[in-house]
Amino acid sequence: AGPDWRVRALTPLLRHPRWMAWLALPLRLARRTGWRLHRLLPPGPAPVFRGSAAYAAQVNAALKPQGPRVALLTGCLMDAAFREINAATVRVLAVNGYRVEVPAEQGCCGAVAEHAGQAAEKAALDAVNQRAFADADVVLTNSSGCGLSLRHALGGKQRDVVDFLDTAGLKAGAELGWTDVLYDFPCHAYHGLGLKNPPAALFKAAGLDGRWTLAPEADRCCGGGGAYAASQQATSLAILAEKKALLGAKAATATLVTGNHVCLMQWSQVPGLKVLHAVQVLDASYARAGYYRGLPG
Repeated sequence: AGPDWRVRALTPLLRHPRWMAWLALPLRLARRTGWRLHRLLPPGPAPVFRGSAAYAAQVNAALKPQGPRVALLTGCLMDAAFREINAATVRVLAVNGYRVEVPAEQGCCGAVAEHAGQAAEKAALDAVNQRAFADADVVLTNSSGCGLSLRHALGGKQRDVVDFLDTAGLKAGAELGWTDVLYDFPCHAYHGLGLKNPPAALFKAAGLDGRWTLAPEADRCCGGGGAYAASQQATSLAILAEKKALLGAKAATATLVTGNHVCLMQWSQVPGLKVLHAVQVLDASYARAGYYRGLPG
């Protein structure tokens, strides 16, 4: 049958992340102002004009981290529409001493092409990232779908940022005082990258030790699955409904934490459920602790 028409339409843009970022400006503006343009685009504080690379440079200049150098894959959809997760990632890493570099010549991870069976397109995108990250010892990804695809290009130098932080010896933040915090594994992390331990150290650093649990059947897919939520809408929503039912009354009151922006998009369709990337949890704790004084907003 070939790739879904939406995948075919998106493929040319994936070769040009800067074009995609500019074309997505209305999406960032809508999210910033609380206008939900699409069921999969929840409101959020996405920077409208400032890109992730520029922000990383500002944070490095302000906080002057002196520790190891790490590279960050900004991601296509992430940098186009969910830049606040990249910003939180940069801040959290810098507070813990890591100097974040964002190579300008990096490209799409190739996940969409890979899922669609476009082998030549995936190989071309892999070649771009192999050149861009050739000098990096560690390349961090904050989307597990991107991480698995980039692992196929870069091998062991790719690290999922949630797993990386959870084993880094984190600086403690301020207690958040949240209750009913649930962690749900992204499929690409659990089944693809083999990351089967929840980020207990990250939650502890955020003052949530003993205040979080795994979501029911946390290793089971939420129905997001890359482009699946759009191309197979009915099935995707049916899977989400089953996952929501497992939460019971907590679906309207809990904070659900995950490590993939696509899972975040999927779960955000549940009314009343607060959904965050794991990095955003630690970021909120660090902000409350005052670690970001002097940083650009």
